[in-house]
Amino acid sequence: MILNDINYVPEVKKNIVSGLLLNKFGLKQVYEVGMFILSKDSVFVENDYACGDMFKLNVITTSSAY
Repeated sequence: MILNDINYVPEVKKNIVSGLLLNKFGLKQVYEVGMFILSKDSVFVENDYACGDMFKLNVITTSSAY
């Protein structure tokens, strides 16, 4: 999954992704007890478990601005 037109702040330890932004990119979100599932066009994209009070997604960052 690649998100475009986002603000990335490397100094911030936890980056937040808006559920509304995910919807904008056509991603469906399902929340179950302690679990978060993402899919697009009925195809599985990602699932993660609760970590404290948030869901933690595996993120790889790239930038074409440098």
